[in-house]
Amino acid sequence: MKKILSFVLMLVMVLTMASCGGNDSSSTDASNGASSSNDLESAKAFLKNMYLDAATSTAGDFTRTNVVMVAGVSYKITWTVEVADNAVTIEKGETEDTIKINVVKPAADIAYVLKATIAAPNGSTTELTYNYVIPAYKHMTFAEYMAAEKGAPVTVKGVVSAIVAKSKGNSNNSIYVQDTDGGYYIYGMEKDPVTDLKLEIGMTVESSGEKDIYNGTHEIKSATVEILDSNKAEVKAIDLTETFKSAKDLKDNALVGIQGALVTIKGVEIIGISDSNDSYYMFKLGELETYVRISSSSCPINSDEQKTFIDTYKANLSKSATVTGIVSVYNGNFYLIPATVDAYSEFAEISRSDADKVAAEKENVSVPEKFAVDKEVELALNGKTFTDVKIEWTSDNAAATIKDGKLIVKLTDKELTVKITATLTCGEATDKVEFTVALGQKGKEEKPEGTAYMFALAQVKIGKNLYFTGEMKGNFLATSENAKDAVKVYIEEVTGGVRFYFMKDGERTYIDVHEYTAGKAGVRLTTEPTCVFTKNNEIGTYITNVAGADYYLGTYSTFNTISASKTSYITGENASKIGVEQFIAGLHTSELPKIETKPDDNTSTDPAPKDELNIVSAPKADTAYKFVLNKISEGTVLYYTGEMSSFYLATSTDKAEAADVYLEATEGGFYLYTKNGSAKNYINIVEREDAPGKVTIKVNETATTVYRFDSELKILITTITFADASNGDFYLGTYDSYKTMSPSKTSYISGDNASKIGVSQFPAYLVA
Repeated sequence: MKKILSFVLMLVMVLTMASCGGNDSSSTDASNGASSSNDLESAKAFLKNMYLDAATSTAGDFTRTNVVMVAGVSYKITWTVEVADNAVTIEKGETEDTIKINVVKPAADIAYVLKATIAAPNGSTTELTYNYVIPAYKHMTFAEYMAAEKGAPVTVKGVVSAIVAKSKGNSNNSIYVQDTDGGYYIYGMEKDPVTDLKLEIGMTVESSGEKDIYNGTHEIKSATVEILDSNKAEVKAIDLTETFKSAKDLKDNALVGIQGALVTIKGVEIIGISDSNDSYYMFKLGELETYVRISSSSCPINSDEQKTFIDTYKANLSKSATVTGIVSVYNGNFYLIPATVDAYSEFAEISRSDADKVAAEKENVSVPEKFAVDKEVELALNGKTFTDVKIEWTSDNAAATIKDGKLIVKLTDKELTVKITATLTCGEATDKVEFTVALGQKGKEEKPEGTAYMFALAQVKIGKNLYFTGEMKGNFLATSENAKDAVKVYIEEVTGGVRFYFMKDGERTYIDVHEYTAGKAGVRLTTEPTCVFTKNNEIGTYITNVAGADYYLGTYSTFNTISASKTSYITGENASKIGVEQFIAGLHTSELPKIETKPDDNTSTDPAPKDELNIVSAPKADTAYKFVLNKISEGTVLYYTGEMSSFYLATSTDKAEAADVYLEATEGGFYLYTKNGSAKNYINIVEREDAPGKVTIKVNETATTVYRFDSELKILITTITFADASNGDFYLGTYDSYKTMSPSKTSYISGDNASKIGVSQFPAYLVA
């Protein structure tokens, strides 16, 4: 006889997230903490949004929160379940503010109802119900797994072939598992595979979770992992040699269709590293080239092993080898990641004649086609791949001389055409390459052709027109609000389209989109462009195809530089984002019309520049300050009110609502607090118990966070040490269009990102 279980588990959690200034709306005392029905409905909506995208089919155990914070008020949640035969049980979670829902492994689907009762401090309640299903328990075949749609529940079984773990220095916890047909990527696990789950290569495991697909990669997220056999079996790599040879391209399903599997390819040629970041280790077999990728944040081999891998690779350039790795996919293209340090092995010299080496290196030599100013250019003296190929250079004109491995150009009083010759020699083999180089006339600048334009855009998000200045800002095109700063940009017609250039030091300098690393494109300024733009009438701008994708030039969010972005961000369903979140740069013959902005309710019409806020440069203990965000790009100043807004510090544009904040001296720095009568409420940054490696704000009567004052940035910074012994530096502030304060990594406002302060990143300052 089946019985319907109504199991109620009440987990009481006392949170002291006290608000300041005498406001006791966060009190759990019903007599003091009256909550309106609107507040309760806000808590209900908040909880609903938390799990809006959660799968309704639950193949494995999962967790839920038992408390939400809305507008500084704590709402406790009681979870109950209605289900047959105790198929679902609820118990206390691993943290005090979570519960764990355990599900059985049924022979057939089981439907159940999970109900959340949300209680306000005054005792009023509301409910949310979730209709879930436990799918019938079975291990999917690899074909079934690959056919499963995104969001579907999946359960797989296999042997562990590689481990990515925070305890190994990675940024996430993941494992690769494979069976005889393919592999499974189990991504973003809550528990560390090494220290928590005690997993080792060769163990047989079972994993249940939600199917996800990211940039062509099939993976399992929100997964549970259970060891079925702790004996370590041999992980056999699938021989993919003949398949790779016969594949038509890197998107061939015969290659990408077994993603996640450990494979080996024999007889490949090691051809070099594709970028300066030591990430892409290229190999070639037949007509196809791809790579083994080393990720600095998510790689199965540790940092010491990575160094050994790199040294081994570099020592065996131009040799043949066997490559072994896990099949991975990015934008539909096949590549490998190393499962072990010996991803490249079985090296052998490739038998090449001296003539073959010379012929190969002829493709690698080059010199610029023209010079408009005096210049020195480094010349290659040895082959790029075959270093035993020697290269000698000669010139037929004294205006272009060769000395110490450099081509030295000195312009004369007339235009010249010079012949530069490279002679390549290896053993008895020799060959020549001749280059015809145009030299301009001394003192005569090259004249631009056609109409002069300004390259500009209307950045509505920050209410400013931005004009390209002819300079770079980091990896992006620099801009100015002043049209007088705009550089004159011209169109050059070339085969297949056009290029954009401006004059700099007498030379044409081009705005170019290039593949700066495998599969990724960026913008640069160069005298030797590679891309060609064509007009796309559908979206009304020029685009270019780089690395297999179409790109346009513009900006987004609240940024004030120009970058290259994929056209997918402004086409299809994203077309409506043009002029709202995505801003296209174009050619203009006159100044852009002024952007008329209408401040919203939270926008101050009298923004205070940073230097007018009286930002504290040497804070003192036990002195009252205001905690302030100066959102210069939006023209808004926001003051911390002493209250919470959900999990964040609440702010207001009204200075009268600003709370006083204080510093308390302690060893190593300061505690940060507000006052509630005679009590102190400390603002702490702590590791999230439900998401290891991430942080949140806790306001309570105990100080745990020690801040130090950065005199250069004039902000408070703290170092957080996580449970896995890793650490990071954090500051309080906000970003983009948000109006609450939260903790962020200091890397977002330092180094190359320092220019984002006041544009898209906004630290909180102590203001006197």
